[in-house]
Amino acid sequence: MTEAGVVAEEAHDRKLLKSLGVCQREAIHFVPLAWESTGGATHTVHETIRKWTEMESARSGHTLPFLLRRAATRSRVRAHEPTYADPAITFV
Repeated sequence: MTEAGVVAEEAHDRKLLKSLGVCQREAIHFVPLAWESTGGATHTVHETIRKWTEMESARSGHTLPFLLRRAATRSRVRAHEPTYADPAITFV
């Protein structure tokens, strides 16, 4: 595993332990997804995204490659000047 992956895994574990008790008391199922600023992600992140994509494929009938391309395109974030009808952050 790369250094970025190790750091992301450690961050994931810290977030999980910090939030687990709170979520259990509130009966909330919470899955923290930790990314490094350099783009590294934990195995749990990759598995969760894969499962969600497979579920969406079964629900929508779209192929996995189509959904992955669409998700990659939509995950880019663009900041711009806010207006009354338009928030400052837009997911594109």
